Order: sequence, then C-alpha cells, then structure tokens
Amino acid sequence: MLLWLLQFPFYHLLFHICVLETYIEIMSAQQQRIQGDVPTAVHNLLSSTSQLQDLLRQWSIGHASETQVSDLYVKIGTDFNTTLNAFMYHNIELTIKNALTVHQNSDIYTFPKELRAVLEQCLGEAASPATLERYMPQVRQILYKLLRGLQMRQDAWRTRVGASSSAIPSPPPPAPYASGGRPLPSYPAAPSYDMRR
Repeated sequence: MLLWLLQFPFYHLLFHICVLETYIEIMSAQQQRIQGDVPTAVHNLLSSTSQLQDLLRQWSIGHASETQVSDLYVKIGTDFNTTLNAFMYHNIELTIKNALTVHQNSDIYTFPKELRAVLEQCLGEAASPATLERYMPQVRQILYKLLRGLQMRQDAWRTRVGASSSAIPSPPPPAPYASGGRPLPSYPAAPSYDMRR
C-alpha cells in the first residue's frame, strides 16, 4: 500500500517531509545532549591543552612549526567555547563575582586572551629550549587558572544534573618548568582566535 501511494507526487512529497521531520527531531535531541555534555567538553579541553604543552616542547627543538601551534590554539579555542556552552546549557552561572574570585583572579573569560598573548611572545622568539623555559611557567599558570575557574562551577553543575562523579579533576598547583625532560602535567585551555591574523 505504501509503495502504491508513493507513486503519486503528493504522497511521495508527504513521505519525505515526514522522514525529514523525524530526522530533525532525532538530530535536535542528539544536539541537546551534546551541548550539555560537560564531562566530554571538559575532557576534550584538557586533552587539547595537554597536546599544546607537548607541541610547544616539539616546537622548541624544531620538530613543530608555529603554524601547528597556532592551529592547535584555534582548536583549544573551539573546545573552550564548547565547554562554556555546556555549562550555560545547564544555566550554570559563568561569571562568579565575589571577593574570593577577585582575589584568586579566576575569571575564565580572560583565558583566551592571556594564552594568546603568551604564545605570541613565545613564538615571536627563536625556537629553543631556553625560550620555552622562559614562557612555559606562564603558559602553565594560565592553564591552571582556567582549571580552577572550571572547578568553581563544577559543584553547581553536579547539583543541577545530579551527577555523582567529578567531571573536572583536582589539579596540583603548577610547578616550576624545567627543561630536563620532565613531563608536564595536563591542564586545560582557549577560543577560536587565529594568532596568524
């Protein structure tokens, strides 16, 4: 019966409209789940910033280019925006204003600009372990500050969704950078501003 009806243009069109509406509903539901997926968003952000630290080490010994670092910064920016959107999806207040946050300087919105400024200074100098040693402490401090800012919103998110596990790991304080091959801990990262502009 369905095949017979589909021979007529009107029913054929109606069938495609129903299929399209169903597809749109499914995609909309999936998109809503993705938008509010705080653990995945934070995981991707942490992964990208860990890659940044590794890539900067490669850059310092001539095994990676400035373009690669810039491209990764853009990805970090995308992951950062996705993380903010995930928190906002659950109506989590992202601007926390009180004496404690001002004292700790934990405004995560300054993260992209701060990271970009340090990376531009670093990449503006000759690639070498000495250059990296000068700038890596600042990079790590910025990443640490971001993670602390995200953690301050974690309790609100967990309360809102009833999550029992922590989405954001507790970081150790940033240690001084040493170029002696010691691995750096993984922290997070920035928005989609291309440093080459």
